[in-house]
Amino acid sequence: MKVRVTYKTGDIDLDDVFAGENAKEIVTSIQKTTASRSSNMGYMIQVLTPEEFAWEAIKFVNNERGWDLPIPYNCDQFMDVGMKGGFIKPVPNE
Repeated sequence: MKVRVTYKTGDIDLDDVFAGENAKEIVTSIQKTTASRSSNMGYMIQVLTPEEFAWEAIKFVNNERGWDLPIPYNCDQFMDVGMKGGFIKPVPNE
């Protein structure tokens, strides 16, 4: 599975393709990349579980954008919510 994540806020600018066998692998990769690009919150992002990161990421998006996306409780839900929000898009296999 491959997805493109496009999201920009503050010092975090994502426009990257992430791949993995399942949603948890992809969310873990998104989390690592986000942490490495964040000067303020990098360490805090690193210590979260992938599920906690997914939950916090959607809470952040909702607060920042004034949206009301459902809060995910696992990585599969995060992928679904991100696709509905338009910042996660599937990348076709080549």
